[in-house]
Amino acid sequence: MTGLRSWNEYIVRSGEFVVFVDDALRQKDLLGRLQSVSYEIYYDERQRWSLRLKETTKRRRFRRNPTKYLKEAENRYCALIGQS
Repeated sequence: MTGLRSWNEYIVRSGEFVVFVDDALRQKDLLGRLQSVSYEIYYDERQRWSLRLKETTKRRRFRRNPTKYLKEAENRYCALIGQS
């Protein structure tokens, strides 16, 4: 499905819930269950999920290109303190 020998990177990139999608699509009551979730509950969970993935994403970007990652971090820091 991903063209890779391992799902590990795909799961790290997409989050831990990707594992449950295939099973969920086979459940008969899926649509009803999804419709019963309020937007506020969905949004709160989405925020928590994004926070969990953020650290993994940072590590992955750093491993891919440490110089670029550090330069971008330095530029963001300089922008915050008002330096060019």
